[in-house]
Amino acid sequence: MVDTSIKEKMTIPEAWARINYARNEFATYVKTNQINREELATVIGKSRQYVDKLLAGTEKGVAAQINLQKLMEYTQFNGDNFYEGR
Repeated sequence: MVDTSIKEKMTIPEAWARINYARNEFATYVKTNQINREELATVIGKSRQYVDKLLAGTEKGVAAQINLQKLMEYTQFNGDNFYEGR
């Protein structure tokens, strides 16, 4: 699942910074476009509170990243995405 064509190596803190940047950009996109969080929760089959945690960055791990990716695709978010190159 890891893209082996990545040319640059990055440290773990740099990788987390990239993930957090993408998450913050997406949270801003959701707020700016007034996207209903209940609708987003329905898309991934979770609660609104879970979506709030995803956007705040308190929900972590592989499942959280996969759910964020689903929401980015659903909302047609075209900003920085930590799944790019996959």
